[in-house]
Formats: sequence, C-alpha cells, structure tokens
Amino acid sequence: MVADPKNFTRQAWTYDEVSSIEDDVRRELYDGEIIEMPSPSINHQDIILRLALLFAHWASRFGGKAIISPVDLYISDRLYFIPDFVFYTSIQMEDEDVLRNPKRLTVPPALIVEVLSESTARNDRVRKLHAYAQFGVANYWLVDPAQQTLEAFALRDGLYQIVAAHEEAEVFAPATFPDLLISLPELFAP
Repeated sequence: MVADPKNFTRQAWTYDEVSSIEDDVRRELYDGEIIEMPSPSINHQDIILRLALLFAHWASRFGGKAIISPVDLYISDRLYFIPDFVFYTSIQMEDEDVLRNPKRLTVPPALIVEVLSESTARNDRVRKLHAYAQFGVANYWLVDPAQQTLEAFALRDGLYQIVAAHEEAEVFAPATFPDLLISLPELFAP
C-alpha cells in the first residue's frame, strides 16, 4: 500500500506507511504524527560535513563509523527520526545488527548530533532529547549555528545531563572520544 500524502492530517501513521510515500520530502514520525522536514541550509550541511570529516579521521585511529543524514533512526513503528549525524563506536560496530538494514538504523548509536535551525530547534531540544534518551543514545549534541554554540548531553540513569556547553571561540574536547578536538571557530566557519 502506498500512503496518500494528501491525508497527512490523520494520526497514527506507521513507519512502513510513511516510508512508502513516493516523493522526495524528508519526514520524521513522532507518536504516529508526520513531521515534514525542510531541506537543510548550506551552512547546516557544512557543519555536518566538518563533523563527519573530524569523526572519520578520529575513527581511522580508534575505529567506529560516522553516518550523515539522511538515514532513518527507527525507534518504534510510530517513532523514527532522521538525525543529522550519527556515530557508532568500534565496539558497537562488532554487533552485526548495527548495519543490518541498509535503509534504517535500529541500534542506539554512541552519539547523535542535531544542528538546530529555526524550524527544527523545538523538536531537537524537546521531542528528540526525550526520545533519544528513552532509546538509549549515550551522547546527544546540539549545535546552534545562529548562537555558535555546542551543547553536549550524556545519558545518566535514563536522563540526559548537560556535560559541556561551548561558545564560538572555544575548543571542545569530548571525554567520550579521546584526542578528538572540535574547534568551534572552524566548525562555524562561513
């Protein structure tokens, strides 16, 4: 069955129904409700590319896999997101389930990064923060290009706690990823 995009007002969509829609619109699903995603800005994509390159270099030494959007992170039949950036550690990559399905991820990654925009900030700060914690994503970073900040959250007892907050002129050295240095001026460069 192919879903009818004209009927998006109804509730209780499923992953299979949404993924069967034959168009190029990016969509996420939150408690059965379709959330249409605008195309990311060039600046947004530049930030993701810079993070991916940093993590690819880091992974060449320590192992792991960086994955950039668009890829579906399937949490349940009525809940999936398209994170901007996902990273699995080398230990996680030993689990054959991590990349079993080439179209969607079903195993909680070590890190998810969302780059905030005016249209996504509320979902990234509220819905996704809660859902990723419930799913067991160990680390969640929010990158805000407008404010030139990076906030890092770590999962502790099922809830996220902020472990770092950095501003435009600082360097972020995440404890979870030894020897990784993220220069915010370089990350936010035009």
